[in-house]
Amino acid sequence: SDLTPAEYAQLAERYEAIASALKKADESTRNAGAKADVLLGQTKTIKTDIADAESALEAGRKGVADVAATGYFVKEQEATLKEAEEHLALAKQALEAKRISEAAKCAKRASENAKAALKEANGLSMRRKNIESAVEAARTEMSLIADKVKPAAEVFQKLESEFAESLWAPVAGNGTEAENRLEWTEEALANSTAALAMDRQEFDVADELCAKALVWLTEADELLHAIAELEMRLLEAQRKAEP
Repeated sequence: SDLTPAEYAQLAERYEAIASALKKADESTRNAGAKADVLLGQTKTIKTDIADAESALEAGRKGVADVAATGYFVKEQEATLKEAEEHLALAKQALEAKRISEAAKCAKRASENAKAALKEANGLSMRRKNIESAVEAARTEMSLIADKVKPAAEVFQKLESEFAESLWAPVAGNGTEAENRLEWTEEALANSTAALAMDRQEFDVADELCAKALVWLTEADELLHAIAELEMRLLEAQRKAEP
């Protein structure tokens, strides 16, 4: 029998609803497939990252052990390797639990720690040599400045005998202060060298002591230079005052 207009409208609505439901189901299937592809790709990338971290850790262990065999202390680097091991274990656990983002972060941290430990260990010998070189350079500079002490004292005696006290007072005591700083420098450099000994290997201490010594050397040189500079100014003023 023929359908009425109302029945046609109901039937059309029913077909439209079915078509819409099928379309949504198809989109949902495609989205699920796309997400699965992304997850698969991410999982593959993380597995590669974990493998890279394992390789970095293996290289770190071997490299740090090699440095230790030469007599250097590597406790700090071994602690960093331990952290790398812990992050690597966490990365594997996170991957197993499908926590992809967490696994990626842990794998990255493991690689970074392993590489940092190896780099630091390999740099110990060079760091020691660099500080030794800085100490030797400071000793040479100290000797050069020490040679200026006696001439500066002679200049100051001349100023005392030829000019009013108010004129040479600004540099009074400069020679003594310079000698004090040279003594501090000598002690600091000796202690720095001692800290570099292989039975101590206190490189941070040695570096800091050498840095202090360089500051004192600069101050000593400036103190002595001030005496010579004052002499030049006073002699120039004296010359200009002559008729």
